[in-house]
Amino acid sequence: MIRVKWLRLAIATTMPLLVMGCDTLKQVEFNCDNSSVSSTPNLSQNLNIQMYVDGTPSMQGYVTHPQNTRTRYIETIDLLDQTLLTGWTPQSRNQSQVQYFRLGENYQKINRDDYLLARQAKFYDGKVPQKFPLLKVSNIDNAITPAQDNKLTVIVTDLYQKGADVTKLKQKLLSENYFNPSQPGYAVGILAIKSEFNGDVYLEDGTDKKFTYTTNNSQGNVINGKELRPFYVIFLGRYSDIADYLNKLSESQKIPENSQVTIFSPSNLVTEVAYLQRLSKDSQNKGSDKPHKDLKFRQSLKEEIKVNKNPKNELFAIDQKANQDITVNYQVPLKTDNHTLQVDPTSIETKMKVDTSALSPGAATASKTLQEVASDSQLQTALALNQWQINGNNLSFQTTIKPSLFPQREIYLFTVEALAKRVQTQPWWVEWNTYSNSSNDWKTYNLQPFMEGLKDNTENFMSKSPVVVGRFCFAMQKN
Repeated sequence: MIRVKWLRLAIATTMPLLVMGCDTLKQVEFNCDNSSVSSTPNLSQNLNIQMYVDGTPSMQGYVTHPQNTRTRYIETIDLLDQTLLTGWTPQSRNQSQVQYFRLGENYQKINRDDYLLARQAKFYDGKVPQKFPLLKVSNIDNAITPAQDNKLTVIVTDLYQKGADVTKLKQKLLSENYFNPSQPGYAVGILAIKSEFNGDVYLEDGTDKKFTYTTNNSQGNVINGKELRPFYVIFLGRYSDIADYLNKLSESQKIPENSQVTIFSPSNLVTEVAYLQRLSKDSQNKGSDKPHKDLKFRQSLKEEIKVNKNPKNELFAIDQKANQDITVNYQVPLKTDNHTLQVDPTSIETKMKVDTSALSPGAATASKTLQEVASDSQLQTALALNQWQINGNNLSFQTTIKPSLFPQREIYLFTVEALAKRVQTQPWWVEWNTYSNSSNDWKTYNLQPFMEGLKDNTENFMSKSPVVVGRFCFAMQKN
């Protein structure tokens, strides 16, 4: 009896201490948020716009129609002007905020009324030489000026360049800091529209050779088998301003359905960084596999510290005897701008930070803090994310856990950033391109090298400053 009473007394005096010990566990917040990788760029509040219109004879066919019908090109000239003047500010812009230029070998400053005459043949044909002298060639690179805040440059052109000098144009964009890691936030936008065209197409070989291309018959109908001929609107400035302007144009529902829009923006590939998402304690991450027999999803982990489940992390308990690799497949939403290039999933790499609940020698439980694991520790390879794929608006990947590399019963916190270094090409670059200088068709000579050059510039920037497209946090405990 005496021994039993002593045991009861020991239990009664020990239990409060155990509870007190649990209550003193340090709560670690592991929410995975990082404002530095999820900030949305602001719009320019006092935006100055420079509008350039190619005034060379190669553009005249876009305003010529057998029935004098307004072509898609003419409609776009009006639409660009209307949207530029109203913009996204409560007040309309004044004349000083929008400047207009007629672009040729050099450029000529014009007023808004003259800009609107770009809807007529006399803007291009040289028949009003005092006002609109005949221009032989358009040097688009002369319209490209150094990038600066509160400025947007818009260039309307057919991309006709003497000698097809797309390399010079690409280099000018690069040198003027639109793809410079020291000046992030700038971008190049391309709006490509197919329009009725009835006129001469000039060969880009430095000669005056040309061929006639006609999309409409005498009744004004599109000739069977004749594809409309594209022209291009180039936007240079802050990504936020270009994206917002193109969204406004799209919302107008006046851009033809078969048009193409591309923004080359090495700093802004996603509108929001992707995180893990699991809505309740009974549900797994959307699209994930069924739990492995050696892996359990948890709402909290306790081992000298305490970590709780939240919407942007994943908590795992690993069986102590587990020694085989464990894989879990994830699919998470990937939020991108409607017009930016899609991330190339094969280019995604990871940057990992690992913390452990291991006590420093001599540390007291009450003052316990996390310890960051050295970069050469085997724990850096205990978790791996790979097999990246993009399916529509979803990013999928496989998480591989190596239980044998967890040395002891502790809590391990893995913060993984998914970094993109390349972007995907778009099929229309090839479909609208021709490498023949006299193909007598609707396609644009050397369009693909021009677009690929902009893509190369984008990726050169990304190689030095990769874009964070996902941030994934895992807490693990080997029981």
